[in-house]
Amino acid sequence: MTNWRDFCLKSASDYADEFKALSESTEPQHSAILPSEMLLFCAVAKALGIDAVVESGRKLGYSTEIIARCGFEDFTSLDVDPAKEADDALLQRLGVAGRVKLEKLDAMMFLRAVTEQGDAILLDGPKGRKALGLVSNLLGQSGMMAVHDLNVSMKDERATAAEMGAFFSDDEEFLSEHGHLDETMLTYRGYGDHGELISVANVLAVFRGGYNGRDGDGNSRSWWSCDVFAPGDICKS
Repeated sequence: MTNWRDFCLKSASDYADEFKALSESTEPQHSAILPSEMLLFCAVAKALGIDAVVESGRKLGYSTEIIARCGFEDFTSLDVDPAKEADDALLQRLGVAGRVKLEKLDAMMFLRAVTEQGDAILLDGPKGRKALGLVSNLLGQSGMMAVHDLNVSMKDERATAAEMGAFFSDDEEFLSEHGHLDETMLTYRGYGDHGELISVANVLAVFRGGYNGRDGDGNSRSWWSCDVFAPGDICKS
């Protein structure tokens, strides 16, 4: 039996070498999600066999660019107030305008409408309690969900996320193995180390979704009843 924390750690380790190369080709940005956080999100999604991702909150597009470079088959990014110049520049850098859909939509109103069962969902807006509310509403139909900026100062929100089974990117073992990915970004943003940053910002909480495809009879399968989270396993009640 594999618990969620162990699954997240192993997924990140398995994907780390491949991810390092693509993250190094992506320019750092101020206020952006950290490379180690994106490793965690993309690695877990891939380990679960997920091929469709929905992102909410792209700002200047760092996380959007990373997700696109990770090669998911279907990718939709929502932002309530996108910057057209930033979006145009992003698509020009990627050259994947046909595969990445950049939408001007409010996730609080439209996230359910644009997601399918089994999708991986990254919430980087809305934040805090609003984001956790979306997790509560959509986790059962998703393959996985993640909420950004649940830093150590947000005690109530982190406690709620922990009760929901989240794995956090400031996990000591995770940072020990993968924190080196963030060195350039930390320097670019003016931080000396992770401790200084995660006290006020960047921490990703990753949640195991409730949906795991369909069995041979077309019935929905659920991770909640699985003993092992390996992709392709038929979950038994």
